[in-house]
Amino acid sequence: MEHRADIDYARLAYRLQVLFEDKVIAGYRDSFRGELGRTQAVVLERLYEHGPMRTQDLADALHVPKQHVSKIVAAFQKAGLVASAPDPSDRRAKTIRITDAGRSLIDRHIHESGRRYLALIDSLSADERKELATSMERLIALFERI
Repeated sequence: MEHRADIDYARLAYRLQVLFEDKVIAGYRDSFRGELGRTQAVVLERLYEHGPMRTQDLADALHVPKQHVSKIVAAFQKAGLVASAPDPSDRRAKTIRITDAGRSLIDRHIHESGRRYLALIDSLSADERKELATSMERLIALFERI
């Protein structure tokens, strides 16, 4: 596949990531302050978005040691946020899934950060907010394809 030489895709992706992190994700991350650390929140988010996963797959996706994820999962099991079961394809491994309590926790933080986000985009006109939503939907669809 050929890419246009005049477009610096890496720089555009980086700039998008920085702006999105600063403008949107930071408010969401702040909602966990004092409750969950960043990696802990990301473990739950990953299970929330992608469904059950093996511990090693979670560690690989988060770029952290498996032992770190195992400690987080053990604490989450005690708190009732995740549950584990033998992996049907490899009985030596366990599959971790988010529980209703874990899903409720993520939903609460999405809702809380949503209020912050609405305040952030309040300075945009109705047309600009609609354009932003349409653009984000389009980006989601494109990123899901790659």
